Amino acid sequence: MDIGSAIRYIRDSKGMTITALAKEIGTTRPYLSDIERGTKKPSFNMLEKICQALNITLDDLFLSESFQIKVIRTAFDDAGMDIDNIDLDDLRKVVQMYKIINNKSDTKG
Repeated sequence: MDIGSAIRYIRDSKGMTITALAKEIGTTRPYLSDIERGTKKPSFNMLEKICQALNITLDDLFLSESFQIKVIRTAFDDAGMDIDNIDLDDLRKVVQMYKIINNKSDTKG
């Protein structure tokens, strides 16, 4: 699972450039690019700065559709199932089911 893809997805959806985000969080564009590509792992402090700059919470970051699709893809791969033959709309339906199940398990705590 790659948190960098979720960061990129949210940044793009907010219309923010990678250069603008890097400047706002006090890092370099190449370093942020490495995080988004998954070649560098951000510290917790860096994740907090990214979330603050994107005006989201850590929960928002980890519950983004991009991240959830990666979680589901990993689960399919672990189960030996071929997710590549599922179209994106069906995959989004699986993500919606995941959200419903996840919300129900959170309320049982």
